[in-house]
Amino acid sequence: MQLVLNQPNMEAYKPGDDLKVVVACESSKNAETACALLARLAHNNEAEGRLIYSWWNFEVLAIGSLRKLAAGEAAAADMIIIAAQDGPKLPEEIIDWMSLWLATGEQRCRALVALLDSAAPKAGVAAGIGSQLKKVAELGLMDFFAKGTEAKLEAALKRGAAPPSGKLAWRPGLYATNCRTERDLKPSQPRQ
Repeated sequence: MQLVLNQPNMEAYKPGDDLKVVVACESSKNAETACALLARLAHNNEAEGRLIYSWWNFEVLAIGSLRKLAAGEAAAADMIIIAAQDGPKLPEEIIDWMSLWLATGEQRCRALVALLDSAAPKAGVAAGIGSQLKKVAELGLMDFFAKGTEAKLEAALKRGAAPPSGKLAWRPGLYATNCRTERDLKPSQPRQ
């Protein structure tokens, strides 16, 4: 995949060929981690489309009009990456931004990725920002990956996993949740 920054004059997004990613980061240190992830996603994905990404920092998301613009991009994204310092909770402006894109009710398969830096390694995402993001993923019916959790983001990346989008390879064994299977099952059908 070709890694491309989203620009107004670029060729239109092609569902099924391209992958849209929105990144929200707290600081330049967190941005480095997100950049490395984007590069690995593009490099490890054998699809011929583009990985089109847009970038928002927490300071910009504090501005109401820009937060609405960023929420529209996030609602249309195949993957949303939150890169931040782990802590007790997300800033209120970021919660507002997430609420805006969750409120669109967009019900399709996509992923939320938490890249949380912390001074001391923690087991899982039991508290703080990690648990908030996990709840956002549940509310939005999104696959959830977090650095250091049982979702095993690193292992999925090494195997070339990328969130499903149209003609891109869908390999449910590589994801924390197979959201297509869960949503497509009728209540009377058994889970796979």
